[in-house]
Amino acid sequence: MTRRERTRRILAAQNPLQHPPMTARHVVGLGLVVLLAWIAVAAPGPLADLSRTTVGGWQAFVLARLTVIFLCGYALFFVRSYHWIVAVGLSLTIVGLCLRIGVGQITGEPLTVGFSLLLLALVALPLRIIVRPNDQDRIRMLEAQVRELETR
Repeated sequence: MTRRERTRRILAAQNPLQHPPMTARHVVGLGLVVLLAWIAVAAPGPLADLSRTTVGGWQAFVLARLTVIFLCGYALFFVRSYHWIVAVGLSLTIVGLCLRIGVGQITGEPLTVGFSLLLLALVALPLRIIVRPNDQDRIRMLEAQVRELETR
């Protein structure tokens, strides 16, 4: 790789992100979030009733948390390419859920709709880290393709 190519890559990495244009889907999503926030403040009772609906017993509660902890641990220790802030977030997720597992076992707290949605939100980051292609591997693959095309 020449100095010019390296400089071009560094400059490309420093450019600010280009945000996508706001579409109808974004407007509808924003409207739903604002409506849900307003309902949570104005009439918290129905949302509390919905949130406390039981999905499973305390065993399901423990297994769901262990699944999130396992995925966070896998993303933290076996995936090489992520920002250090992501590592801090994954570590704090693991510690927080480990602390709550003990409380859930002692109190026999069931798995509820509200906590299920929270666990789904917590598992989104490690799943994204696990399934996305590694940047270094992608760069090596593209460089190999360029070398192959140059030799033709």
